[in-house]
Amino acid sequence: PEGAGRDVGSDSLSHEVGRSGVGGRLTVHRHSMGGLGPRSAVGRRRDAGRCGRGPRQYDADVRWMVLLLVAVLVGCDESSATDPPPPEAPATAATVDLSLTRDDVDCSVEVVGEEFTTVHVVVDGVLGSPCLGEPDPALLDAWEALALIAPVSARADLGQFGGFVGLDDGEEVTLAFVLAIEGGDLFQMAVNLEEFDADPAESLVTLAHEFSHVLTQLPSQIDRTPEAAESCDTYDNGEGCFVDDSLMAQWIDEFWSDDLLAGIDPTDPTLESGADRCDLNAGFLGPYAASNPEEDFAETFGAFVYEVETVRALDDKLAWMADQPGLAEFRARAVAAGLTPIDYEFGDCG
Repeated sequence: PEGAGRDVGSDSLSHEVGRSGVGGRLTVHRHSMGGLGPRSAVGRRRDAGRCGRGPRQYDADVRWMVLLLVAVLVGCDESSATDPPPPEAPATAATVDLSLTRDDVDCSVEVVGEEFTTVHVVVDGVLGSPCLGEPDPALLDAWEALALIAPVSARADLGQFGGFVGLDDGEEVTLAFVLAIEGGDLFQMAVNLEEFDADPAESLVTLAHEFSHVLTQLPSQIDRTPEAAESCDTYDNGEGCFVDDSLMAQWIDEFWSDDLLAGIDPTDPTLESGADRCDLNAGFLGPYAASNPEEDFAETFGAFVYEVETVRALDDKLAWMADQPGLAEFRARAVAAGLTPIDYEFGDCG
């Protein structure tokens, strides 16, 4: 409903959902994502040439599980649904309506970038019509997989959902990324269409990883004003300053010491930049997680949502997420959808 509040982590972190949107251009920022140019992006990457890190047979099982659940969500009408969903199950309301449009986001190639092959608008958490290119089956699969774990109130923070190809710098492949639209009131989420089908388990973890960036960069979480940047006493990620009671500020207070923060470039998370921290600390899910607090949060969230088996050094981080109602809802939906646990291997640290 218009003006409803959504609790992300605690009562103080609720915000409005169901907005009609703002502005009409993608904000220009300065996060480097290896080929993305000047647009703001927080993305998930892996080594080029590594198609997967989990057992391939299990990955195939996950793929068929997702496709089956997608078929149920988009192919069943009310007359065929005889049993009510279990508690906490993902809503069976339509997640895609290609008749929906919006005119407050710019989908031109000049704005979104030539690497995009298709972009859809998102209206109140429902995937709407394509505003660039044509519907792509891989992108629709990615959306339905996201809808299984993200409630509609959370998906309402997206204004665009798109697919791209390329963005391979020869050493690392960008699997997906998130962009802030006009000051962070709405977000664009994009997935690598060439990679989405290659490793279904990795794709699901990546979707959760990327959506965590939306959750932690909402207006209730980060102050993007120049004044905040000049006097930030929590953590400035190059986009703005995280507010005192934000999820990220709490995460850093709990799990990132001053020594860990020393020397971090928050605008350039790479496997290389996190390698030294990863070598010294078993509490990270690989060198990319160790590159900065946001990627640590995002990788941990992916493991948390899909109940990926991790080392004991991650127990405190996973328990912290379980105590945040807005985060725990994602895992509850994944469990209700039968998507957990996923057999997936992050990089080793420590």
